[in-house]
Amino acid sequence: MMAQAASGALVAAGMMLSITLVLFSSLVWFAEKGEWDEASKQWLRMDGEPTPFTSIPATMWWCMVTFTTVGYGDMWPISTCGQCFGALAMIFGLLSISLPIAAVASHFEQALRPAARECTML
Repeated sequence: MMAQAASGALVAAGMMLSITLVLFSSLVWFAEKGEWDEASKQWLRMDGEPTPFTSIPATMWWCMVTFTTVGYGDMWPISTCGQCFGALAMIFGLLSISLPIAAVASHFEQALRPAARECTML
């Protein structure tokens, strides 16, 4: 029974993480894609450099790294809109990863409580 409740919390957390991942990846890609250059066949940023955000799935890498606060530094938004979406992605990523931890820890503690009682009885 307790395992089902914990797995439900983890499934909900996974769904929340997936939705925020797709949402913020899409927002940052649209903000950072720049203009299509027909000559070079790639998206160019405002500064004339090719954008590292080549597609929404490629932007998901940046978004997951930002969610987990790893921040490799291989890609970053340069537009004001992209930076605002990036800041929101950090906040929502931390929330979507950290909030379910309380539920998991509570279920873990409830599962260990009977074992702890047995150890103190010995």
